[in-house]
Amino acid sequence: MKTSMLILFAFILLVEMSYAQDTTYIDKKIEYFSGKEELKDYMKKMENSERYAKEIIKVGKDSFKIEYCNYYNNKRYATGYVEGFKIKDDSILIVKEVSWNFKKIRNNVYTVNLRDSEYVQKGTVFSIIPFVKNGDFIYLNNNNDTLLTEHYEMGSLKDYKTPKIKDKDTIYTSVDEYPIFPTKYGDLRNYISKRIIIPEIYAESGIQGKTIFRTVISSTGEVKNIEILRSLDQAFDLTCLRIIARLPKFEPGKIKGRNVNTYYIIPVAFRYE
Repeated sequence: MKTSMLILFAFILLVEMSYAQDTTYIDKKIEYFSGKEELKDYMKKMENSERYAKEIIKVGKDSFKIEYCNYYNNKRYATGYVEGFKIKDDSILIVKEVSWNFKKIRNNVYTVNLRDSEYVQKGTVFSIIPFVKNGDFIYLNNNNDTLLTEHYEMGSLKDYKTPKIKDKDTIYTSVDEYPIFPTKYGDLRNYISKRIIIPEIYAESGIQGKTIFRTVISSTGEVKNIEILRSLDQAFDLTCLRIIARLPKFEPGKIKGRNVNTYYIIPVAFRYE
């Protein structure tokens, strides 16, 4: 989160753009404004990015970009926020230097997966460009344990599930020794904040505050039963949820030297600066 992002957004709104010849208009409804002042006022009060018009523009044989823009007086104004996409070998989608493997199952159904050194993401999408999740998306560790399952309907998150403690198992609120985040990873707050990536489009949103999560640190140290006690913004909540679901094992809470399941609160603050 850099200050330069804010500077960028201060100047780009007044740049009028001509229509691209090879353009697909994603949004059926486009926001119109009567003048520049109304547009500026709207941008200051913007609640989320969904009110932008998003347009796919082909820039090469296998390269595309999605531009976010606003319209008024039938003229197009770029916000300066652009997402780039590239398709390689008809099986790899490269976006933001991340390579998703994909396979077309049938019209508007693709399976996708992404693997890094520690985790695997896999699921189904409605389209590759734009990347529209539709169905279950699953996050697994190298042991093939499910850490998080997200359910989408046409790009909109509808539900999520995390591993849970068995109903018959006791969860303690008060213990002799509370769970400890492993010291080799540093401070828990810094560990989470360094991994938070929020779209630049949020620079003008004015969103700030915190999301509060309640979790259970199991008797074997895994993070389970993740709940959102206080929500700030869905995009921010979801980003934090994914990080928390993939936290390394804790030193479990203890009662009289015995490892137990323990409730554990994790607040995550956000301020775009």
